[in-house]
Amino acid sequence: MLIYKLFNFFIRLTKELHLCHVFAVSSDSLFKKYGFSNDEKELAWEYCGGKPVCLLELINAKERAEKLDELLQIRIGQMEGLIEDARKKRITKRTFVFSIIFKTQINAD
Repeated sequence: MLIYKLFNFFIRLTKELHLCHVFAVSSDSLFKKYGFSNDEKELAWEYCGGKPVCLLELINAKERAEKLDELLQIRIGQMEGLIEDARKKRITKRTFVFSIIFKTQINAD
């Protein structure tokens, strides 16, 4: 039912309101059109998920294996950044609580 409502919304945007054009493409159709092997499809899903930007980069890459490795390294860096941010926030919250309890200021560094 939800997919039905979604596509009706797309139709309304394009045909009735004339606000935009909506294209729905599955990643499988892209993989088939651009000759991805089964291994490349699996790696693309593992490394990129369904992100269109990543899939387009893979399609346009001459060496898909190298591009997959590059995309994986980027994703690892993003995740490490998120983990580091979470650690800093946790330390900041902990420091704030200690400073309230002990009525002193403690450096998080």
